[in-house]
Amino acid sequence: MQIASYVASRHGYYNGDERITNFTLSLEAMKQDREKRVIAYRIKVNVEGDKEFPVDIPVRQINRNEWLSEVPATVWCSRPREFCLEFRKQLAALERSFSRIQTVTPTPGFYKVDGTWIFACSNGAITVEGFNENLYTEVDGHNFNGKTGIVDEDAERFLRLMLPKMEVFYPIFALNMLSVVRRPFQDAGIDLALTLFLEGRSGSGKTTLAQVIGMFTEASTEGCEGSYHQRRLVSSTEKTANVVDNLAQSRGITFILDDVKRENAQRQREKSRIATDIVIRGVYQGKSTEKTSRKLKESLVETSAIITGEYRETSASQNARMMILNVSDFMQDEGNRSLLSEFQRDPAILSSVMGEFIRWLEYQMGLPSGMERFCGQMWELRRGAWIYENESNGQRLKDSRERLMFVTKLFEMFLEERFSRLEKLNGQFVKAAMRSVEVVIRNTFENLGGINAVALCIMKEIMDEIIAEGRIRRADYVRSLRSTGEQLWREEQFCFCREGDDEQDGQVLYIPAIKKSFQKRGEEWEAADDGELLLMDRAGFERMLLHTVKKYIQAGRLAEEDMAKITVPLFGKLRILWVWRRTDGIARYSGKYPVVRYWQESGYNDYGEYKEYRRELTYEEALVFNTGHEIFQEFVGAAHPTDFCPDVLGNERDNAQKTRRSFTSGRYVMNPV
Repeated sequence: MQIASYVASRHGYYNGDERITNFTLSLEAMKQDREKRVIAYRIKVNVEGDKEFPVDIPVRQINRNEWLSEVPATVWCSRPREFCLEFRKQLAALERSFSRIQTVTPTPGFYKVDGTWIFACSNGAITVEGFNENLYTEVDGHNFNGKTGIVDEDAERFLRLMLPKMEVFYPIFALNMLSVVRRPFQDAGIDLALTLFLEGRSGSGKTTLAQVIGMFTEASTEGCEGSYHQRRLVSSTEKTANVVDNLAQSRGITFILDDVKRENAQRQREKSRIATDIVIRGVYQGKSTEKTSRKLKESLVETSAIITGEYRETSASQNARMMILNVSDFMQDEGNRSLLSEFQRDPAILSSVMGEFIRWLEYQMGLPSGMERFCGQMWELRRGAWIYENESNGQRLKDSRERLMFVTKLFEMFLEERFSRLEKLNGQFVKAAMRSVEVVIRNTFENLGGINAVALCIMKEIMDEIIAEGRIRRADYVRSLRSTGEQLWREEQFCFCREGDDEQDGQVLYIPAIKKSFQKRGEEWEAADDGELLLMDRAGFERMLLHTVKKYIQAGRLAEEDMAKITVPLFGKLRILWVWRRTDGIARYSGKYPVVRYWQESGYNDYGEYKEYRRELTYEEALVFNTGHEIFQEFVGAAHPTDFCPDVLGNERDNAQKTRRSFTSGRYVMNPV
C-alpha cells in the first residue's frame, strides 16, 4: 500500500532517507455489516520483509490510532501520529474503489443481504448461487465444509444410510432443520424451537450421535474423516457465561449441551442443573434467562438444542418442553455402529444435504408467495387433532409434534423438487420419518406419565363398571355348620365362589379383615391392625381391560400403537396392584387363589324331597387391588352384597385356607414411578 509522503520498501516505509517503520501494509479486504457500514479492515502486515501477519483491525481502532497493538509481532514507528493520519486518509480513499468487500454478520444463520437470503457460516455463506466466501459470520467454529449443488447419487447415499435406523437418526437430524429455519419462520409468526434430550447410559453413543447427526458445521475449515469430534459442543459443567454466550452465538446451528449427569461434587452438580435449565428455558422462550457477556442483542436464542445425559433431573414443566429419546442400546448393535461410522468417516454426507436444503429454502423464501406457502402448511397441521392433546402436558407435546411434522413436510418438498428421480426412495424416507416422529412423541408422552394417566382413567372406568353392576361380593363371617375346632368361619366365604358353569366374568371379592378370616373356633376376636383384601380373578380382569382399551381406541383416547403398553405390570408399577417378589428380582403380579364351583342337585328319596351340593375346588390366578390408592376412594366405605355361599368344601377346607395364607403373605406395593 502506498501512503502519501512515504515510500514503501522491503524493510518498511521511508521518508527520504529516514526509515519511519519496520513494516509495510497492504489492504486485503474491507469488512462491512449488512447496512453497508465499514466495520473493519483486513490488513496484511509485512515485518522486516520476511514475516507476514493478516490482521483484522476495527474502524474504531483505526480512528483512535490504536491499531498497531493488534499486530502479533514487534513493530515500531518513529512518527506514529503523522503515519497513522496518512494511513487513515489512504484507507478512506480506497473505500470508494476497493473491489474486495466482505459482509460480516454478528452470528451464523439466515440473513437478508441486498434483499437476498443467505445463510452465514464462519468460513462463508451458503447462497442460492453456491458458497460465497465474502459473506460470513464473525463467530468462529461454525464452518461449512460440505458441497453445494449435490447430485442424485449424493442424496441417495444419505437416504440409504438414514433409513435402517430412522427411529434414532431422524429425530436427531430434524434438529438441524428446526435450528436452521427458526429465525425466518419466527419473523412469519411460526415458532419452531425444540429441545431434544438424548439419554442413555455411559458409552451408549449419545455425544457421538449428537455431533455426527445433530450438527452439519465443523470447528475447522478442513472437513475430513473424524472431524466430527471437533464439532462445537458445550459441557454441562462449564461456566454459566460460556453456556449463555455459546447458546446466543449458535443462531441457526444446533446447540449441544453435553454430559448432563449426577456429578459427585455438589458445585458441579449445581452448575449442570443451572446449565440445563438455561438451555431449556432459553430455547423455549427465544431469549436467555441470563445476561450474555458479549455484545449480542438481548441474548436472543434463535436455535434448537440437543442435551445429552445419563441423568435427567428436570421438572415436569421442563420435560414437557422437550422430546426425550433413549439410545441406551444403540451401540450394542453392530449394524448401528456400522451406519454411524459411515457418517463419521465422511461428515460431508450429511452437511452437503443440509447445504442443499438451505439453498432450496433460500430460493423458496425469495419467491413472492414462498413464505405464504410454507405458513399454510403449518396452519393446516395446527388445525389437526392429536389423540392425547387433552391429557396433562398434551398441548405442549402437540406443539412439538407439529413442529417436527412441519420440518418433515419441508424436507419432503425439498426431496420431491430437487431429487425427483429418487421418488420411491424419497417416499420410503418420508414415511419412516413420520413414523419416527410419532414414536419419539409417544415415548416422550410416556416419559411424562401420559400413558400412566390414560391407564388410570381406564382403571377408574373398570372399577366404576364393577361397582355399578354389583360385581363385588363382601365375604361374610358366617360360622361353619361343620366346624371341627380348627376353623371358625365358613371357608367358602373367603374363596371365589361360582355356581354351575357360569364364569361370572369380572368377579371381585372383598375381605374386610384378613387376620379375622383365619380365626379358629373359640378365638373370635378383631385385630386392631387388620388389613383388607380386594381380589379379582386375573383372567376376568384382563378381559375387562382389553374391552375397555378397545373402547378408548375407538373413541380416539388411546393410540392403537400404545395398546400393548396398558398391561397388568403397568398397574403394578402405578401402585394400583399389590405384587409379590420373585427369586429373579422381578415382581409377580398375581398368585394362585382358591375357586369353589358348586352345583345344586335335588330329588326325592324315602324321606321325601332332598337337596345337596356337588363341588369342585380349583386354584386360579388372582390380583389384589391396593385399596389405599385414590382410584378406590368410592369403593372404600360403600356397601357391598354378601351373596350366599354353601358349606361344601368338607375335607378340602384346610388346603383352601393354606393357599389363602400363602397368597396373603409377602405382598408389597411397588415404589412410585
